[in-house]
Amino acid sequence: MSLSYETLHLRRVERYAPPSILVSPEHKVVHFSKHAGRFLGHPGEGAAASVFKLVREELRLGLRAVLVAAEQEARPIRSTPIAIDLEGEPCNIVIHARPPEEWEDQGLTLVIFEEHESSQEAMRAANEELQSANEALRSTMAELQSMNEGFATASRENRHRIEELDQFSSDMQNLLAATEITTICLDVDLRILRFTPLVGALFNIRPADRGRPLSELAHRLGYDQLTSDARRVLEKPSPLDREVQDIEGNWFLTRVRPYRNSTDHIDGVVITFIDITEHKRFEVELRESEERFRVLVDASAQIVWQTDAKGEFTKHCSSWQAYTGQTYEQLKGHGWANAVSPDSRAEALATWQQAVDTGRPLQIKLQIYHAKSGQYRWTAVRANALRNTDDTIRGWVGMNIDINEQKLAEQALTELNETLEARVRERTAQVSDLAWKLTMAEQEERRRVSQVLHDDLQQLLYGLQIKLCLIQERLAATGQHELTDVVEGTRLWIKQAIETTRQLTVDLSPPILKTEGLAEALEWLQRQMQQMHELDVGMTIHHPPHMPDEDLRVLLFQIVRELLFNVKKHSHVDKAAVELDQTEEEIIIQVSDAGEGFDLALMEAGQDEHPGFGLVSSRERLRLLGGSMEIDTVPRSGTSIVIRVPARPEWLRKH
Repeated sequence: MSLSYETLHLRRVERYAPPSILVSPEHKVVHFSKHAGRFLGHPGEGAAASVFKLVREELRLGLRAVLVAAEQEARPIRSTPIAIDLEGEPCNIVIHARPPEEWEDQGLTLVIFEEHESSQEAMRAANEELQSANEALRSTMAELQSMNEGFATASRENRHRIEELDQFSSDMQNLLAATEITTICLDVDLRILRFTPLVGALFNIRPADRGRPLSELAHRLGYDQLTSDARRVLEKPSPLDREVQDIEGNWFLTRVRPYRNSTDHIDGVVITFIDITEHKRFEVELRESEERFRVLVDASAQIVWQTDAKGEFTKHCSSWQAYTGQTYEQLKGHGWANAVSPDSRAEALATWQQAVDTGRPLQIKLQIYHAKSGQYRWTAVRANALRNTDDTIRGWVGMNIDINEQKLAEQALTELNETLEARVRERTAQVSDLAWKLTMAEQEERRRVSQVLHDDLQQLLYGLQIKLCLIQERLAATGQHELTDVVEGTRLWIKQAIETTRQLTVDLSPPILKTEGLAEALEWLQRQMQQMHELDVGMTIHHPPHMPDEDLRVLLFQIVRELLFNVKKHSHVDKAAVELDQTEEEIIIQVSDAGEGFDLALMEAGQDEHPGFGLVSSRERLRLLGGSMEIDTVPRSGTSIVIRVPARPEWLRKH
C-alpha cells in the first residue's frame, strides 16, 4: 500500500529536523520524534510518562528551567549549551521550549534538542554524503523500530491495566472491609468465590472453603431458605430482601442480588448481611413511644386532627366527627368552621390562616358545637406544623381539649371578682369619706377648743387678773406687804397662763389659715418656728397653690408643722427646708433636713404600739384622701419627706 504525499512529506521532514518531543501542561510526554530517543534516559517508558523521568539526567535541570520560563513568560525560551556524551562522543545540546501559540496547539509545549557540533563533529560533516547512502536502510530500521515501539507501548498499556485491576481489587477489598458489611459472592453454581472477613461471625468458613457450595456451610442464622433464595435470584434476576435473626437475637437485613459482569451477563449471586439490630431496637422504642403518645393524647384531648400544608382537612377525622357530628364531606377543606360558634367563626378562620401563613404554633380558645349536648362548648385548640428536613411545612397536627367547665368557672370567678372589686371600691369610698369626716371633725374640735380657750378661759383669767390687781392695791394700802407679794406672784402665774392659752389657741387654729392661703400660712409657720423654737426654716415657694378649701389647708399645715416639730425634737439640727409647688395634677410639699435620720421600718413597727398623729398615721390619712407621703431616710444621713395631694382631688369635689 503506497503512502500519501502528506505522510511522506512528514517523514522526510522528521528525518532531517532536530529531535523533539510534545509535552502536556502536566509535563507528561504525549509524543516524541523518531530521533528523540537519543536524549531520553528511559525511552522504553514511552508517552504519558513524566518528561523529567524520561529525559537524560544531564539535561533534566536545563529542561525544567526552559519549560517553567516558557510557561510563565508565554514565549520561546532556549537554554545555554549543555555538554553531554552522546553515543560516546562529547557534544553540546541547546534545549528550545516553544509554548502553545494557537488554540489548535491544545496547550502542548514543543521541546527541541539542538546539537552544536564540536570540532570532531565538524569533521564528520564531510561524511554526510556518505551517510545519505545509508538513509534508505536507516528508514527501514526506523520503521522496524517504530513497530517495536508500538509493541512496547501496547505491552506497557497492558501492564498498566493489570496494575489498575490489582489496585481496583485492593480498593474493593478495603471498601468491603471498611463498610463492615458481611458479603459473600457466589458463582452460577452457588459456589463460594470470595467473602469479606466478617462472614466468619455468621458462617463456619475458612479461606480454603472457596469453591465449596454454599449449602455445605453451617451458619448461625435462622434462615433455612438462604440457598433457595440465591437460586431463585439466579433464575429470576430480581433483588430479594429479608430481615432475619441469628441464634443470639441479633437482626440482619439480608440482600440477595444478581452478580453482573461488564457485558451485563449474570455470573453469580452477591449476598450481603447488614446488622440492623440497633435499627430494630429503635423501631420497637418508636412504636412504644407512639403508643404512649397516642394514649396520652386520647386521655388529654377530645379531638385530634391533621391537615395538609395549606391548613385544609383532606381525610376523615373520627374524633372530630364523634364530638361535633360533622361528616368528612362537611369537614373537608375549611368546613370545620361551620362547627364553630357563629360569634367567633370569622376570628377563628383569620387566626388559623395567620398561623398557616407564618408557620407559627396556634393557640386559641373556641366554642364548637357538641353533638351529644346540642350546645356550643369551650375548647382549647393547639396546633403545630409538621416540617420536612429542609424546614418546609408538609402538614399540621392539632388537638382540641374540652375546657367548658373550666371556662364557665373562670367566667363565674371573673364576675365574682368584679363584684368584690365593686364592693372594695365602695368600702374604700366609705373609708375615705369616714377619714375625711374624721379629719374635719378633728379640725372642728381644734377650732372649738381654740374658741373655748379664747372666749372662756382667757376671759376668766383676765377677770381673775383684774381682781387680784384690786386685792393687791387694797393690801398695799393697809400695809400687808407679805400678802401683797403673794398676790403679785399669783398675778405672774396668771399672766403666764394667759400667754400659754393664747399660744395654744394659735397652735390649735392659726388665724392666718382663715384669711390667707397655704403659702402665707407656711411663711407664718416659718417665723413661728424661728421665734418659738429657734429652728431656722428655709422656705422655697415655686408656684403658690390655689386652695379655696380651708380644711385641706389646715390638714397640710398641721402635717408640715408636725414634720418641723420632728426635725426640732429628733434630728439634732437647727435648720430645715420646705419647698412648695403646684402642677396641673398635684400639690407638692417637701420637708427635708440634714440631721440624724431614722430607721423607717423600726419607726413603722413602733407606730403599731403607740399610734398617734405621727408619720405613719399622717401618710395613711393622705392615702385615704387621695394623696401620698414619700419618706426617704437613712440613719445619720438626713431625711426627705415629699407630700403629694391631687390639685383637684375627687374627695374634695364630693365634699
